[in-house]
Amino acid sequence: MKFLLTSTQKMQLTIIFLTYLIFASIFGFAYRYAMNPDGISLLRLAGYVAEGNFQQSVTRAWSPLMTWLISPFLFFGFDGLTAAWIVIALCGAVLLLCSWFLALRVDLSQNLRFIATLIAALLISFWTIQFIASDVLVAALLLCYIYNNRSGYFNKQKKFFFLWHHWWIFIFGTPLCFSVLFCRWII
Repeated sequence: MKFLLTSTQKMQLTIIFLTYLIFASIFGFAYRYAMNPDGISLLRLAGYVAEGNFQQSVTRAWSPLMTWLISPFLFFGFDGLTAAWIVIALCGAVLLLCSWFLALRVDLSQNLRFIATLIAALLISFWTIQFIASDVLVAALLLCYIYNNRSGYFNKQKKFFFLWHHWWIFIFGTPLCFSVLFCRWII
């Protein structure tokens, strides 16, 4: 399925992402030294992955998806807090894009979709920068899943639903799910 944006939708999406970028920068500056215990643990685990100590990066409390996203930045020399904020901000942008696509799928009017996504940009920019956690990434994956389930494809092709239509959720969700289950069984 090809998805083409009209010029109005491109302009609205640009305004929404500029709003997200501006407010994420403002909130990022305000919370630049804020750390939470989960964030400290995620940064420690990402440091282990960046160093190649994969055995020490296994934990029973967190799945490794967020640490896998942070660790390349640590490997290339970013400090931990900057790497975490970059990854969290990118995950927030993905969440914002998913909420916009979901608003398209639900068939909201153009003005209502713009206002709802603009409000979501303000809330997501605050939510992403406030804490270092994988909640934003999980919310983005959940919105992608809801978006794909609203397509009606499941009703038409039940046997190929998971393999063809949701292959990317399978790719991202399987490591997330199995890592949590595997770590809880081992430890």
